[in-house]
Amino acid sequence: MDEIEAHTLFVQWSEAHYKRGVFFDADFAPDDEANDWVEALVVGAVAAMTNAGTCLTFAGTKVWGGKVYAVLNGDEVMIRDVESAAADEAIPELFGHLDQIAAAQGQPERWNIFYDGDPAGMAYFVAPAELVASAELDVRDLDVGATWFRVTKTPDGYTLSPK
Repeated sequence: MDEIEAHTLFVQWSEAHYKRGVFFDADFAPDDEANDWVEALVVGAVAAMTNAGTCLTFAGTKVWGGKVYAVLNGDEVMIRDVESAAADEAIPELFGHLDQIAAAQGQPERWNIFYDGDPAGMAYFVAPAELVASAELDVRDLDVGATWFRVTKTPDGYTLSPK
């Protein structure tokens, strides 16, 4: 498949799944606006999950001790450590916790992150079958200039692992 076909398929797939996606840009996540940045990211992610039928509540964010917490399903979850971590390290933390919520509800969807390390990208909350583009190809295998990641739990938290 040539580059134009790959990009065309990816655009078609992403347009069909835009309600299940959330854009993130850690370049525009200054420390003094960390709370607002996390809140906007969580609101987008919750909307995508709700679109897929996942039930969850988001009761806002709070800052304590240089860390930003999101209140998800009544639990305070640390999303961003403003004092000792780069903004893009919040991406696996948030989507890892959200994947756990979906798994606990028996949902097949998980967060698949399209990311080139810029640190900007898209995260899509889709089931494995939904990753198939119209040409019966896994959209993650299209060579469109970025890598797909899934969140992996480690003893120290969450990290991004190539699909």
